[in-house]
Amino acid sequence: MTRGFKEKLGEGGYGSVYKGTLRSGRDVAVKMLSKPKAGCQDFMNEVATVGRIHHVNVVGLVGYCVEGTKRALVYDFMPNGSLDKYISTSQEGSPLLSWQRKYDIILGVARGIGIVNLTAACGTIGYVAPELISRSIGEISYKADVYSFGMLLMEMLDLNRHEVANEENSSQYFPYYIYDKFNKGKEIVVDEEANDDEKKMARKLSLVALWCIQTNPIQRPSMSKVLEMLEGEIELLEVPPQPLQSPPIVYQMMGSSMTFSSDSMALLDNSANNIISN
Repeated sequence: MTRGFKEKLGEGGYGSVYKGTLRSGRDVAVKMLSKPKAGCQDFMNEVATVGRIHHVNVVGLVGYCVEGTKRALVYDFMPNGSLDKYISTSQEGSPLLSWQRKYDIILGVARGIGIVNLTAACGTIGYVAPELISRSIGEISYKADVYSFGMLLMEMLDLNRHEVANEENSSQYFPYYIYDKFNKGKEIVVDEEANDDEKKMARKLSLVALWCIQTNPIQRPSMSKVLEMLEGEIELLEVPPQPLQSPPIVYQMMGSSMTFSSDSMALLDNSANNIISN
C-alpha cells in the first residue's frame, strides 16, 4: 500500500505518516504508531472511538492495520499537506495565508476539537498541557485540549517572529511577549500591509490564545466558550491573567525533545489537515 514507506508525509509525537494508495486507487495517509499500546484491545477501543467521529473538520478514518506489535491508522489523504507548513515561515516555500483564511482555519480546528473531548496525554512538549505532565498543576480534563489549541493559535500568530528578534527583549517567551504588548497598550503587529480589520483580528486571536494557555486549567475557557469568543466581538473580550514569563518548568525539566502520544493530538493534526484541504 505504501510501496515500502517511500513517501513520508510527516512525523510527530504520535508516529510517522506515509502516503499510500489502496487497490481501488484511492490515496490515503498511513500513520504508523511509534508507541503502540501494549494490548490489542486498547488499540481497538481507540479505533472505535476515532471511527465514530464524523465531522467536516476531522479527517475521516478509512481503516487500520495490526501486524504483531505494529499498529497503523489509515486516514483520508489530504493533498495540501498539514497545517504546520502553512504556519511555519522557517520552511522554504511556505505558502502565505491571509488573516481571513487563518481565522477560518482556527474556527474549523476549534469546532473539530469541540466534538472529540479526549483527555489522554497527548502531543509534543510545548503543546501538551502542563497538568498532563505534572498532576500537581491541576486535574486532567477536556481543558488540556484547550491549552493545545491555544498554543496552536500562538504558533499561527508567530508568523512575524522576526519582529521579536529585532527588539531588545527578543529572548522573551512569546506568549508573555504578546501579553506585554497588551499590557503596555501597544499594537499587535501583523505585517506592514495589514488593514484595520486584520489588525483587529490579530488582537482577538491573541486574547483568545492567552486565555487558552493559562497554566491553571480552571482559568481556561471551555471549547464552546472559545468558539463564542472567536465568533463574538473583540470589545467583549477581557485581558486574561498574566501568563508565565517562560515555558512551564515541567517542560524545562523534561526537555523539549520528549513527546507524548494519543488520539487527541492526532485528531488535532487531522482536523487542521482537513480544513486546509477544503
